[in-house]
Amino acid sequence: MLYKNEILFRRYFCKFFWLLRILIKKVLLKLNLRNVSFCKSCGIDVRDFSVSDEEWRKNVPNNMNVLCWNCYCDFKFLNKGDNK
Repeated sequence: MLYKNEILFRRYFCKFFWLLRILIKKVLLKLNLRNVSFCKSCGIDVRDFSVSDEEWRKNVPNNMNVLCWNCYCDFKFLNKGDNK
């Protein structure tokens, strides 16, 4: 299986669980029971990493302002021209 297809399959197969995790974390944030940043794509807790603004805008959709390292790398790979 091509890596691109693996990424797309994982995003499709796990989407329901990721959305559920994001919903739970949003509710916990609203109730002030949690104040840790989480990935807006998959919902896992985010650890700090640094990317330049130009690189971020080039690889990430506009509505994603917080991503984990794995999701960022997936977006970056999918936005490459020759993803094999």
